[in-house]
Amino acid sequence: MGTIEGRILFYGSLVALIISIGVGYTFDLFGRRNLIALSYLTLVVLIWTLPMMPTIGWLIIHRIIASVAYQYLHSHPLIIDYIKSESRGRATSLQALGSGLGEFIAMTVLLTIQLNFPASIGVWIVGAVVGLMAVAVVLMIREPVIKKH
Repeated sequence: MGTIEGRILFYGSLVALIISIGVGYTFDLFGRRNLIALSYLTLVVLIWTLPMMPTIGWLIIHRIIASVAYQYLHSHPLIIDYIKSESRGRATSLQALGSGLGEFIAMTVLLTIQLNFPASIGVWIVGAVVGLMAVAVVLMIREPVIKKH
């Protein structure tokens, strides 16, 4: 079981590492809101479809797609867009705190929901919670005004 889980995590991490080089460029090309909304939508669909994965191969593909979506959510340029340069260190610390709290909530609240309901219902509840949070985040994002020289 550990070997299989390790393989699933390895391929997801490898692909996330490879695409991390181009993530910033795609935010500049396609906009912040669009890519963040697409990443959240992808994650909600992946949460809902997780129990339907028939084989380990499909779980690996599932994890790779999730890793790409996570990479976009973790590598966004919003701090640079919104925060003055003298406050970016504090903003980065607060972002790390928010990520840690989010992981804590995921491990305590959302995992508890999944354990106390059948998989077919638990994933729908968790996906809906993530989706509602995503809507709030996406509605708060404004695209930066790019000055042309």
